[in-house]
Order: sequence, then structure tokens, then C-alpha cells
Amino acid sequence: MEYIELKDLVQIAEGPGSKIYKYTKPLEPSGLPAVVKISSDSLPKKAVEHLDLLKHCGLMLPAFMEVCLVEGKPALLMEDLFTDEMVYVSPNSVRNGFFDNAPEAYLLHNKLNDIANMDSLLWQMRDIANCTNGKGIGLDMDMISFGVQRGNKYSDVYYKLVDIEVMQHDDSMLYQLREANLISAQEAIYLFVKYFVEGDEVKKRLMEQIKSFDW
Repeated sequence: MEYIELKDLVQIAEGPGSKIYKYTKPLEPSGLPAVVKISSDSLPKKAVEHLDLLKHCGLMLPAFMEVCLVEGKPALLMEDLFTDEMVYVSPNSVRNGFFDNAPEAYLLHNKLNDIANMDSLLWQMRDIANCTNGKGIGLDMDMISFGVQRGNKYSDVYYKLVDIEVMQHDDSMLYQLREANLISAQEAIYLFVKYFVEGDEVKKRLMEQIKSFDW
């Protein structure tokens, strides 16, 4: 378990009840960049438990996610998704008014001109619901973050399930959550286009693709 001091953390984002900090020291022995999520209303252990469930669904997830201690209190240590190469953003953060979070602020000021891999991305959004079907996993659109290559306004768009502590899991709901999960995926990609793509005509075309896709 990693033991972290507050002096080694720099805040880059926040949400309702939580704050995200860039960990200024590389992890030992991997050297990977990391962030720390300190939350007032959810247990880091829950996120780690949900990660184990999602790993069996074949979905895109952070490279690592584990419990750490910050000044003796439990927090969540995970892959840094705001790097010199890639920027992952949460459309839900913008919808909730967190415009100044470093990742979202970056992409709001450097919006995409188009989404070249929109067809593939829609298939992936549908796969999120298909792969969780039969697992009793209930998705929230807040879980879905979208990534782009920094500095590339025509970047392909990727996704990862990040804020997974909000995930619901109920074994009594096997095979009954697909439609609800599809709605969460649709809402996430719709809001990404709304907030992070510029140009009315491009937005209109992409939103029409979302609407007409065979969900």
C-alpha cells in the first residue's frame, strides 16, 4: 500500500464530494504517473471491488486502481489520465458546472473539429451495455470518461470507465439492466459531443449519428 503525504499532491479537479490530485512522485517501482482521489462520501474499497467485477466484462479501465493512505486516511490511487500525451474528460463534470477542472478546461479550450472514429466509438458504447448484461451491473453515465490525444483536434476518441465507485451491482437484476445501461452510454457520448466538439454542422451530424445508431 502506498503511503502519501499531502505535500506531494497538487489538485487538478473536483466533483461533488471528491477532489482529484496529481501525485508528484512517480510510483515505485513502475515509475507510472498517478492521481489520488480523496472522497468524503464513498469508500475507496468500493471502487476497487467494482474494478474487479468490471475486469471480467472486457471493458476499458484505468491501468491500476488501489487503496492508498493519505496522511493516514484511505484514498484511491489510480492511473493519471491527464498527461502530456492524453487527456480524459468527464462530460458529467461540465454538466454539473465543474468547468475549471484541468482536463475539462483544457478540452473546452481545445475542442475537437470532428470525431474520425465516431462509428467505432458508438459500437464501443453499445458494447459497454452488452458486456455488462448478465452481470447485474448498473452503469451511471458519470462512470464514462473520454480521451483524446493532446494537441490533436482530429484525434480519435477513446473511453475508460473511471468513476466506478458510483456503479450499482445487484445479482437479482441479471439481464435486466441493458436498456438502462444503454441510456447511460448514449447520454455520455451525446454530452461529449455537445461540450467538446466545435462547429454547429459537425455537432448536428454527430448527434444524428447517435440518434440513428442501431442501439
